[in-house]
Amino acid sequence: MAQTVFIEAINQAIIEEMRRDENVFMMGEDIRRSVYGATANLLSEFGKKEF
Repeated sequence: MAQTVFIEAINQAIIEEMRRDENVFMMGEDIRRSVYGATANLLSEFGKKEF
Protein backbone atom coordinates (compact mmCIF):
# COMPACT_ATOMS: atom_id res chain seq x y z
CA MET A 1 0.00 0.00 0.00
CA ALA A 2 1.34 3.41 -0.96
CA GLN A 3 1.77 5.99 1.79
CA THR A 4 0.65 9.56 1.28
CA VAL A 5 1.39 12.67 3.30
CA PHE A 6 -1.80 14.14 4.79
CA ILE A 7 -1.64 17.43 2.84
CA GLU A 8 -1.10 15.52 -0.43
CA ALA A 9 -4.18 13.42 0.30
CA ILE A 10 -6.22 16.60 0.76
CA ASN A 11 -4.89 17.96 -2.54
CA GLN A 12 -5.67 14.73 -4.38
CA ALA A 13 -9.21 14.66 -2.95
CA ILE A 14 -9.89 18.25 -4.04
CA ILE A 15 -8.62 17.57 -7.56
CA GLU A 16 -10.59 14.33 -7.82
CA GLU A 17 -13.84 16.02 -6.80
CA MET A 18 -13.26 19.03 -9.08
CA ARG A 19 -12.69 16.67 -12.02
CA ARG A 20 -15.79 14.65 -11.13
CA ASP A 21 -18.20 17.56 -10.58
CA GLU A 22 -17.95 20.88 -12.42
CA ASN A 23 -19.98 22.56 -9.64
CA VAL A 24 -17.19 22.04 -7.08
CA PHE A 25 -15.00 25.11 -6.60
CA MET A 26 -12.46 26.53 -4.17
CA MET A 27 -12.88 29.86 -2.43
CA GLY A 28 -10.43 31.56 -0.12
CA GLU A 29 -7.01 33.09 0.29
CA ASP A 30 -3.70 31.62 -0.88
CA ILE A 31 -5.27 29.20 -3.36
CA ARG A 32 -2.95 30.43 -6.09
CA ARG A 33 0.24 30.31 -4.00
CA SER A 34 -0.71 27.09 -2.20
CA VAL A 35 1.39 27.90 0.86
CA TYR A 36 0.89 24.47 2.47
CA GLY A 37 0.25 22.49 -0.71
CA ALA A 38 -3.46 21.70 -0.29
CA THR A 39 -4.35 23.68 -3.41
CA ALA A 40 -1.24 22.92 -5.48
CA ASN A 41 -1.86 22.73 -9.24
CA LEU A 42 -5.52 23.78 -9.03
CA LEU A 43 -5.00 27.00 -10.97
CA SER A 44 -3.00 25.33 -13.74
CA GLU A 45 -5.52 22.52 -14.18
CA PHE A 46 -8.85 24.27 -13.65
CA GLY A 47 -8.05 27.88 -14.48
CA LYS A 48 -9.02 31.08 -12.77
CA LYS A 49 -12.70 31.72 -12.23
CA GLU A 50 -13.88 34.72 -10.28
CA PHE A 51 -17.42 35.38 -9.19
